[in-house]
Amino acid sequence: MHCREARERLNRYQWRLSEYRRDRELVEHLKTCPRCGRLAQTEESLEVDFELLRRSEPPTELNFNALKEKVETSGAEAHQTNAGSRFSFYTAKIFKTRRRFKIAFGFVGVIIVFMSLVPFNFTETVGYEVAISGIDRNIALDNREIKSLLNALGMDRDKAAGILDSLDRKEIHLYVGECRETCHLKISDLKSERDVRIVVKAIVDLGCCEIDKIIPIFRNESTSLIGHATRKLFS
Repeated sequence: MHCREARERLNRYQWRLSEYRRDRELVEHLKTCPRCGRLAQTEESLEVDFELLRRSEPPTELNFNALKEKVETSGAEAHQTNAGSRFSFYTAKIFKTRRRFKIAFGFVGVIIVFMSLVPFNFTETVGYEVAISGIDRNIALDNREIKSLLNALGMDRDKAAGILDSLDRKEIHLYVGECRETCHLKISDLKSERDVRIVVKAIVDLGCCEIDKIIPIFRNESTSLIGHATRKLFS
């Protein structure tokens, strides 16, 4: 089996060991081909790393018990102070013989108001950085764009361009850190786990340097529950 066919099969199996381990021909190729085997192992390692990152993400700063208490308090106040309002007038008219339904309806209304207007603090992952070490000093300092960096590290120009085109963000920044004979480098602005996988596999396939760590980038946001849910839905 050629490497190209092996990688096509790995893509078909979504690089999941549980899916491709029954493909004896592919498994045998991974055992005998260091480059393909290294890529398959990298995918398994990335899956474990991402699972750990998901578990270690800062929790959303939202206390639902406090929300419930606020809603219950405001619901009681709203029932007492807004009895003369148009909303309460029509509600009372419709449910005048069913007091418990009127209270329940008003309670739901207060919940909707809270979800729409009351701000809460959210913390979410908005991207990732990949830290790399062992890059030749001259290459790191002379190539400040990811396409030229991959090319300088030995990747074909068309393949490097294809990798850039496949990323969710087109502006990927490189930050050069400490340099001696080799340099530490950060690839930033990676939007998703998929982007990280593409970049990490490209670096691993080159066999030129080491992936130090994957760093999640967090953003703090203060917005309503409905605003947060809407933004997540359309992002």
